[in-house]
Amino acid sequence: MHNPTFRVISVLNLISTAKSGLSLAECSRSLHIPSGTLYPILQTLYMQKYLNYDEHSYRYTVGSRLFFAGINYVSNSQPYENAQKVLRRIVNACGETAHWGVLEAGDVLYFAKADSPETVRMYSAVGKTMPAYATALGKALLSRFSLEELNALYPQGLEAVTESTVTNIAKLYEQLQCVKKDGFAYEWEESNKHICCIAVPVLIEGNVVSALSVAVPVFRYTEEKKECIKNCLIRAAEEAVKIMPYLNLSGN
Repeated sequence: MHNPTFRVISVLNLISTAKSGLSLAECSRSLHIPSGTLYPILQTLYMQKYLNYDEHSYRYTVGSRLFFAGINYVSNSQPYENAQKVLRRIVNACGETAHWGVLEAGDVLYFAKADSPETVRMYSAVGKTMPAYATALGKALLSRFSLEELNALYPQGLEAVTESTVTNIAKLYEQLQCVKKDGFAYEWEESNKHICCIAVPVLIEGNVVSALSVAVPVFRYTEEKKECIKNCLIRAAEEAVKIMPYLNLSGN
């Protein structure tokens, strides 16, 4: 591994998932890189427009070059278009928003989505992250973790996102055992009020490499819709297994 290049990639990965950007000191703490070493990297990325810098808040955020690189990937990547087709088929069948995500540290990273045609729906964004334990998608991704691995992943414990979020690691582990047994993960207003979700892990050789989910406003959730979503997710997971190797993404 070429360490200088790895540092640049680490900076871009960190800042691209930070909702409000990060300061030099915050980047240094998160990446365990001295500020003196990190500062010229950040400034070079800023000068080349891969990062923006706010002189009032002293925070770095994603720049236009990264945005255009992402647009180019979405526009010209056949594997990504195939992923979108999988999600659009789910939406066409059940009428609700579908997501595809991977595990990024202890968070879900959403890399693809297809919106419901309904006016009232879950609003989310590709490239954003959410605590994995608070989402059905994340629980599907965590479903093969042991209790010891969960404690190591969340050494500070589980912080509530809503009043319904699971905040006890032992309770989370119990939920994950149900995911392993039944093949489906569920969420009821744990990450978004008035939204429930169903998810399935995407397995390759027994390893969870990603997950698919469908989000439904609580008032539209019925047993009939639940069964429709579960059937759609089973079929979609089978298709996802064929696409995952070409997306150059990995769960971790």
